[in-house]
Amino acid sequence: MTTSILSLKNISVNYGNIKALRNISIDVNKGEIISLIGSNGAGKTTTLRTISGILKPVSGEVVFDQQNITGIKPHLLVSRGVSHSPEGRGIFANLTVMENLEMGAYTQNNKAYFEEDLEKVFKLFPRVKERIKQVAGTLSGGEQQMVAMSRALMSRPKVLLLDEPSLGLAPQVVDTIFHIVQEVNKSGMTVLLVEQNAFQALKISHRGYVIETGEIVLSGPAKDLMTNPKVKEAYLGG
Repeated sequence: MTTSILSLKNISVNYGNIKALRNISIDVNKGEIISLIGSNGAGKTTTLRTISGILKPVSGEVVFDQQNITGIKPHLLVSRGVSHSPEGRGIFANLTVMENLEMGAYTQNNKAYFEEDLEKVFKLFPRVKERIKQVAGTLSGGEQQMVAMSRALMSRPKVLLLDEPSLGLAPQVVDTIFHIVQEVNKSGMTVLLVEQNAFQALKISHRGYVIETGEIVLSGPAKDLMTNPKVKEAYLGG
């Protein structure tokens, strides 16, 4: 029996008079990679921002680990086990890489855990270790993305929310990022992935949801979505 660790139940979100999300429902089971795909402005980022408490829905519930977390402040959700690596990376550009990682671990008081998590991050991202003393804003786009993901992992999340991790990156770096997402998942981490590169996202996912103008229009096993004519035409280049 699959266990849902994160559920959105009939969530609606408005930006003023604009309905950004309309009664969407999503289930994420423990240990899965779930992809949320759709075009620009479809509501993908809004969905993640609602889960992580940045936006408050006008109706519906967000349930995490069998607790209603709707509207709980983002910093409180981090300590509960929800970590969000935002679109555009959102690193602290004026801080060093190490200081960024320390910011990610601010909810952790256990020094042994910190050292352990640091080693895990260095194993996943050797480049982050190489750049540890460098000011984060001076890194390449790919390196900044690695720092953003590392920082999110330093809080020991149960669920990792990844928003457009491949955005603006060279194809080789994109392959590396998606490989690392798989490695993180193999270690037991649950991942909800928002990604415009639908082919790459579905290729590494267990299941997927397609969102259009704030509504879920399709869902199912990732391999089924990859062969679905509508999905192929709209998101996979035919």
